[in-house]
Amino acid sequence: MASISTDSEGLRRILFVSGEGKRKAIRLGRVSMKLAESFLTRVESMASALMLRQPFDRDLSLWLAGLADKQFEKLVKAGLVQPRNQKTNAVPVGPTLGEFIDQYTAGRKDVKPGTQTNYRICRQKLVAFFGESRPLSAITALDADRFRSGCKGDKLSENYTRTLVKNAKLIFGAAVKGKVISENPFAGHKTTVYSRPERMEFIDLESSRKVLAACPSAEWKAIFSLCRFGGLRCPSEVLALRWDSIDWDRGRVLIRSPKTEHHEGGEYRTIPLFPELRDALSELDLATPDGGDFVIRPKARGAHSNLRTTFAKIIAKAGVKPWGKPFQNLRSSRETELMQSHPIHVVTAWLGNTPKVALESYLQVRDSDFDLAAGTQKTAQHAPVTTGGDSLIASPEMKNPLFPVGTQGAANARDQFSCPERIRTFTK
Repeated sequence: MASISTDSEGLRRILFVSGEGKRKAIRLGRVSMKLAESFLTRVESMASALMLRQPFDRDLSLWLAGLADKQFEKLVKAGLVQPRNQKTNAVPVGPTLGEFIDQYTAGRKDVKPGTQTNYRICRQKLVAFFGESRPLSAITALDADRFRSGCKGDKLSENYTRTLVKNAKLIFGAAVKGKVISENPFAGHKTTVYSRPERMEFIDLESSRKVLAACPSAEWKAIFSLCRFGGLRCPSEVLALRWDSIDWDRGRVLIRSPKTEHHEGGEYRTIPLFPELRDALSELDLATPDGGDFVIRPKARGAHSNLRTTFAKIIAKAGVKPWGKPFQNLRSSRETELMQSHPIHVVTAWLGNTPKVALESYLQVRDSDFDLAAGTQKTAQHAPVTTGGDSLIASPEMKNPLFPVGTQGAANARDQFSCPERIRTFTK
């Protein structure tokens, strides 16, 4: 029989008597009692098998095959197993963790580069924790629990941990489907990413005006306006926008959405050409008459571009306090504004999400909402909600708050109406 001993510092060890009648100890270190008990059970199985001169059963062999080298060496010193370079009690154990993940990701030609990157990150984390050569079949549900706890121990956020576990569950699920393993050790783990209200910030009109003024080029003014007033996802939808997707006459913009294109009917959506967008895009169009098919030039569309880094510098130059999730909060601010004057089904159709997602992850409660309800709001703190078309110059109350009538931006917009040769063909 074996037993568990715990010293005053919380260090545990397994005490047992070998077949020769000698008392021996295996030091486990500071581990949970549950893990120590699991280790003890296997030590007893090994000691019994050696005493009766019987081979180890398959489950025990698989566990040994997946054991980390450091722990395995402790069993060698205790006389329970032979060193790994001797093929003792060898059992076919199937593909290793590293081999299977590589096979799986190589076969996923249907996913986007960003998803492939997530798979690579998940592989790095799994391999760092379990070891690349560990047999896939030797990873248990208890091991999966330890992996998740280890992520928390590394101070990874809950959402990041859930994303890692979600991809791990997907990979092991494929192994179950391919009958490589019988059970998914990550089954039952929570993987739904939840919203973080504390990271949501409303970017008001005053801050938007300052940031827009600090933009170093017409192209960056367009990028900012597309995010803040068009509600586009950045970088995917911003970089996919083409000049022939802008219908200047009807006041419409056709948005291609790589994020939702795998859903039926989700490849495209149409948004209004809001006055703020019309001004920014008109200015960019005039500045780049031969700029190519895409609104944002190839340099900014490159694989190594980093819009977020440049945007952070623009915010600092504007003297505006930086906010978290810079591009998503611009999109969130716009959706929150639009909800004040349009039905939810209209706004979510424009923004390309669902009412459920909008309520959980985008819509914000602003200070002005409290002020309005309490009757203490003195002046408008946010941009008026506009719907595009010719409302920019049609009535004073719908003037563009960032490009007032009389400014160059407004003049550029009027030039677009009066110069048909500047209007590019709109196509789907």
